Amino acid sequence: MIRLLMVPTCAATFLLSLVIALSVLPAIGWAQIYKYQDATGKWQFTDKPPQAGQEVKIYSEKSNKKRLEKNVKKTLERKFKPLSAIEKATTAVVKVQTTLGSGSGFFVSQDGFLVTNRHVIRPAKLATADIEKTFFQAEGNLIKSRKLLATKRAQLAKNQRRLTDYVRYFEGLSDSEQAQERRAYNKKIKSHASNRQAIERFSARLKSEASELGAARSRYNLRHSNTMLAQQFTIILKDDTPLNARLVALSDRYDLALLKVDGHTTPFIPIAKNNIYRQGHEVFAIGSPLGNTDYMTSGIITSLKRDQIVIDAQILPGNSGGPLINSQGLVIGINIWKLVANDSKGLDGFGVAIAADRLLSEFGQLRAAIATLRQRSESLLEEQV
Repeated sequence: MIRLLMVPTCAATFLLSLVIALSVLPAIGWAQIYKYQDATGKWQFTDKPPQAGQEVKIYSEKSNKKRLEKNVKKTLERKFKPLSAIEKATTAVVKVQTTLGSGSGFFVSQDGFLVTNRHVIRPAKLATADIEKTFFQAEGNLIKSRKLLATKRAQLAKNQRRLTDYVRYFEGLSDSEQAQERRAYNKKIKSHASNRQAIERFSARLKSEASELGAARSRYNLRHSNTMLAQQFTIILKDDTPLNARLVALSDRYDLALLKVDGHTTPFIPIAKNNIYRQGHEVFAIGSPLGNTDYMTSGIITSLKRDQIVIDAQILPGNSGGPLINSQGLVIGINIWKLVANDSKGLDGFGVAIAADRLLSEFGQLRAAIATLRQRSESLLEEQV
């Protein structure tokens, strides 16, 4: 599907200029520095070749991208000084902010890949259906009210004709007869005026409600469209530092989304291998419940259901997308929702998480990044040996 984005002329011109400028920039590669003595014996450093016949030393430097990167991992570990694997895992957990609200996420590689729930960054189908149903009901009620208004106005017009006939009848009476009919005449005039005012108030209220409903529908459509097209999101680190994350992929099978923060070395939570968890094992859920940041609850695994892990740890709105870790600080699941009874009002129930190994089967980019990370780690170990 082709999506067309409307860009203001000035912005489009700026973007075009930026693309042209970037396209003609030279590639960043090796830079040579020349060192030589001038006629006075002073050492000179330049990036231009010296004149022929001068003794010169050449220093080659490769542009160092790492100098431009912010090492988030070192910054957070230096700031919070985690003393355990569980506490260290909290440095890799973030709040994900979108036009829908906020949820949780966590880094799974040192080069900025992070995971959250799809429904955190895209409207959930059930929620969208509920909202559409609410609008449909409100619009249906509006149609009924307009029909009622039309009926009342027709009745008012009919009564107006009757009143006009009565006024003619009344004016044709003698003074003594009018005196006898005066009370009935005044009552009919007053009743008609009262009905007319009530209908006008109802019409004004109906017009206001229709305007509010239309504005609400427009806001929702705009918000929904922006949410469905959004590719950039704000994440909040453990120390409340905001960073930009881009969308990499969405899972079609599971409630999962893969984002990435570029240009930073990030803390991350290793993914547990081979489903090393069982019923009764202690687990910890980390996230940003109820708009807060960096909260943790604990419990045990109560049940294992195919690709899901059921826990008794407290899971609240905003925990979605956060990690479920074991006592070794390894991620075994991604929190998605809470299983509650119909009469519990959401206060009691079990937390549900997607098994973490689903991440590698769903996201090839992440699988490749983790494989590269493991290869680097193995190479470093071999060098140390």
